[in-house]
Amino acid sequence: MQGTTGVSGIHTFRKLKSRRIAYYFAHDLPASKFAELSDVSRPTLKQLLFKLRTRIAQLCDASSPFSGEVEVDES
Repeated sequence: MQGTTGVSGIHTFRKLKSRRIAYYFAHDLPASKFAELSDVSRPTLKQLLFKLRTRIAQLCDASSPFSGEVEVDES
């Protein structure tokens, strides 16, 4: 049986931290409070949130029914 220092314990810790970060992100907390509650440094948090926002934007673009150029009729 592995303790909390084993690979399984580390994976569980990361999973819990990831869930906590997703929870705080969804609740739109300020970065300073976010970093304090998640016990992650602000620079690391900023990098993680940038990656998360980038991925969300990619998924939105991929599922969008619009592509290419949009033409506007001003008449």
